[in-house]
Amino acid sequence: GFFHGVGALGLGHSETQQRPSCVEHFRREDMKIRMVSCGAQHTVVLTEDGHLYATGKGDFGRLGRGDTNDEVDFHVIDYFEHTDDSILEPGDPARICKVACGENFSAAMSEQGELWVWGRNDYGQLGLGEEAMGDMYSAERFPR
Repeated sequence: GFFHGVGALGLGHSETQQRPSCVEHFRREDMKIRMVSCGAQHTVVLTEDGHLYATGKGDFGRLGRGDTNDEVDFHVIDYFEHTDDSILEPGDPARICKVACGENFSAAMSEQGELWVWGRNDYGQLGLGEEAMGDMYSAERFPR
């Protein structure tokens, strides 16, 4: 299938699922989900405690982990765990409250009112201006 070898469902494998399947990772860790968004080959989840997790195809850095590796399980996007680069509240971490995915990119909004984007940017879809655009492989591998 289209997702063969990708694992965008985050179930630990890449087999097609004919029926809804609970993602055991979140149940096992007793995490509650606030929001989920799906791109063409990736999924991003926001938990109630404000952590982001991604799974699926890693091309263009769309998983927000700083690399292009594919993941068949959900892994935390730890960029927001280790930075305090809130623009509107300098010195504070960005507190993520919403997430959305496009075909090959993702976006998150902070409680402070900031927009963070990462992934493919060949047509300027990240909204970072012409200087950030590049060829068809142009991407932001970390949230920006």
